[in-house]
Amino acid sequence: MNLYYAVMLVLSVGYYLVACFYSYRMLTKLGVKMNFYLVTTPGYLYFVARNTNRNLRMLTLSSVCAFLLVLVATGMLEG
Repeated sequence: MNLYYAVMLVLSVGYYLVACFYSYRMLTKLGVKMNFYLVTTPGYLYFVARNTNRNLRMLTLSSVCAFLLVLVATGMLEG
């Protein structure tokens, strides 16, 4: 069972980082001024992208969900 949570942790961390930086790239192409150091903060990207197009909003929301999966997998591996 620990292998399952370890795989879930690795995949969700990978997806989280890719989604965060892809969202950052899309937002900077749209001309949105952002703080680069806050890109990986879970709610920051969604807060910034909430008034943009639907696809970008869903991508940033999925990064928040991936962060929650990271927390769940880490908790299950610890406990």
